[in-house]
Amino acid sequence: VHSNCAIALLRWGVDLVPLEALSVGDVPSDGFMPMLNSLTAFMVMCPDPSTRLLAARILNRFISSFDARVRSEMLHAIVSTCSFPQVVELLVRRVKDEIDSAWGAENFAASPFGRTALRWVHTLYPQIQEIEKAPEVTLAVLNLHRFLLLRDKKANCLGAWDDKELSWARNTYLKPLQTRLTEAIATREADLGTQVHAPVDDTADQAFNPLTMEKLGTLQRLYWIGEVMDRLWELVGQTEEEGDSRQTSLSSSSGDHLRLARSWRVASVVPVHAMGQLF
Repeated sequence: VHSNCAIALLRWGVDLVPLEALSVGDVPSDGFMPMLNSLTAFMVMCPDPSTRLLAARILNRFISSFDARVRSEMLHAIVSTCSFPQVVELLVRRVKDEIDSAWGAENFAASPFGRTALRWVHTLYPQIQEIEKAPEVTLAVLNLHRFLLLRDKKANCLGAWDDKELSWARNTYLKPLQTRLTEAIATREADLGTQVHAPVDDTADQAFNPLTMEKLGTLQRLYWIGEVMDRLWELVGQTEEEGDSRQTSLSSSSGDHLRLARSWRVASVVPVHAMGQLF
């Protein structure tokens, strides 16, 4: 009953007030935030998949109805206050797409998403608190940072390649995150023991042990995060001492993150994470 009522209300709201009519030049008042917060909560907690998908589409359509400056501020406001990793990942990917779409525009660095591109990096890294509980957010943030570095490498119009910016990224974000990731991987590997390096056929036998497969799935996602971090370190650079320290700090049993992550049939037995179920 509640799902049917929600669907009716959402569709009624969209039909009654076309969201395109809400395009304005000013940043929306704070009165929008309670509605948006309620909508994001509904997207995650509603038990009906079709209703969650509808809510996600309405959120995207609502954000799209505003100009670039308002979209940028609105996305920043939602992401800064949202407590749902699935929604944060969705919106961080939207930010990346917004920046990508606007990149070729004249005077991009002065555009709304150009001016705020690096601000997203500084806003999002501190939100990575528990890697294992929100791996999708960690991956989205790392990929956004790597995307900005690759895009800005030639012209450095955003300042992503300034020495001060690179040093700040290394020392304030990447080093602490690397330490936490290494500790998380070591803990998971110790918990799983020899199952970490079991042949594919042996791990397939574990399909009937949901707890073991959940642990393997978590470790797999940690390895993927490590793989993306490796790619980021290749971009931001490091001193020889920093490189040696980082290599020795990695779990000796983890080896090649990507090789291990691909060595299991985890995807077929571990449930798709919440973002896949939502959207």
